[in-house]
Amino acid sequence: MFNTTFEPSITGALLSCTIAHLIGLPAIAFIPPSAIKSRYAVLFLAFIPLTLSILQLDKTTSLGQYSKMYVLGVMLNAHDFLCLMRLSAPPGSWWSKWFWAMGSSFSSRRSLPPATTENNKFILGAATKWRVMAYHALKLGISIWMRDFFTGTGLYTCVRPLFEYFRPLGTNANIGESFLLNFPSYTPLDDLFRIYFIITILVPPYFLFTAVHSTAALLAVSLHLSDPSRWTTPLFGDIREAYSVRRWYSHFWHKLLRKSFTHNSAWIAQKVLRMRSGTCQYRIVMLFLVFALSGLLHTAALATNGGDCNDWMQMWYHFAIAVVMVLEDLVARVWCEGLSYLGVRRGWWIVRGEVLFGYVWLVLWFLEVMPLVFLPNIFCKAQV
Repeated sequence: MFNTTFEPSITGALLSCTIAHLIGLPAIAFIPPSAIKSRYAVLFLAFIPLTLSILQLDKTTSLGQYSKMYVLGVMLNAHDFLCLMRLSAPPGSWWSKWFWAMGSSFSSRRSLPPATTENNKFILGAATKWRVMAYHALKLGISIWMRDFFTGTGLYTCVRPLFEYFRPLGTNANIGESFLLNFPSYTPLDDLFRIYFIITILVPPYFLFTAVHSTAALLAVSLHLSDPSRWTTPLFGDIREAYSVRRWYSHFWHKLLRKSFTHNSAWIAQKVLRMRSGTCQYRIVMLFLVFALSGLLHTAALATNGGDCNDWMQMWYHFAIAVVMVLEDLVARVWCEGLSYLGVRRGWWIVRGEVLFGYVWLVLWFLEVMPLVFLPNIFCKAQV
């Protein structure tokens, strides 16, 4: 289960984040959007406890790394809310403005699609307060158990017979090297370990973020900070729609900081790089800026000062995602124009073939890139 014994650094970080919220929320409630200098001054004050919390977090533990990622996300959202979107409470009483500002702290859900009747099927009826809370309480318990299953010994216990079965065949390749270049020399044990490793990298964050999302839902709904219907949309999308790297991130993976990444990237592109929005170059630069910010956040959060270990592999991984997305768009355009040139109609069988090819491509992407990026760094830090 999750370790419920907070380290002193975690407690201090939570206190620092609370102080930062108490500094920033009054600015949203009472400082008008036109007073941008005052808002930047408040932002600077809020960054002080957040920076101190980052410095005191233990970077060698998983809890410390995820806590640092949360603090960095708070900093990114703070700049977006206060100075880019310039959120401001609607006219009303002092209490109503403060209450609205508190509700805005749950606005990371703004990147999720709106609630629909299709979403309500998960809560078995209308989105009432108690149904939504019961749904997320159940989801929270399942997510905590599943995360522990995949991060503990549960998953290994299930696949251990397979490891024992293939062990006599031996291993002939370093799975921290290229999958495609070394595929002929791989044994079933190599392939099994590579798949096992990818599962342990991708699945635990899914249940961790789902648990955090359900916790936020329980707080927001129980304290009447937002309408229960806003919390019927799952944090993650339909994995069946993820048949390319782009669609993995646009249709399936969580979007907790998507708009903050987008708004901050647009600010950099327009104010710093002086680019004009709407052009093809602008869209490409925006794509790379978004994943550069995401890469910097993950690099800063997960870096452990592991001696000669390359903590910048996270940055290169996110850069590679942006490159692959551009290549996918290019290939899709050439493919569609080629069919049009040949006079071939995209019937259902071609579309199904494209989707099947996309699934295969996505699996090969993970098999090739994730062990190549993460394993050498993990082995290096294990020896430090």
